[in-house]
Amino acid sequence: MGGKLNINRASTSELDGLPGVGPVLAKRIVEYRATNGSFTSIDELQKVAGIGPSKFSELRKFVTTRSAIFDYSFQQSVSGVVPSVNHCSLVKVLARDLFSAS
Repeated sequence: MGGKLNINRASTSELDGLPGVGPVLAKRIVEYRATNGSFTSIDELQKVAGIGPSKFSELRKFVTTRSAIFDYSFQQSVSGVVPSVNHCSLVKVLARDLFSAS
């Protein structure tokens, strides 16, 4: 798996690919998100039935609630330096985040 999976955009099949998450738990995560809205932090995953401290500890390194473009923008604002960016790569990141299957 390359990069972290955004749990606010991930489909059940994408979630099912995470270590320790099968189809039933993936469905619960998507249902929780549909009922409660987007996850505000990955810690909120612990509110999903079937995700206790042990499973959460295993999952936390593979998931995020932020998109790649948010991370890029945040790093820019924190450093105060605008890094040189290949604009084609930036467009690809935006397209992937905006148009990936939910």
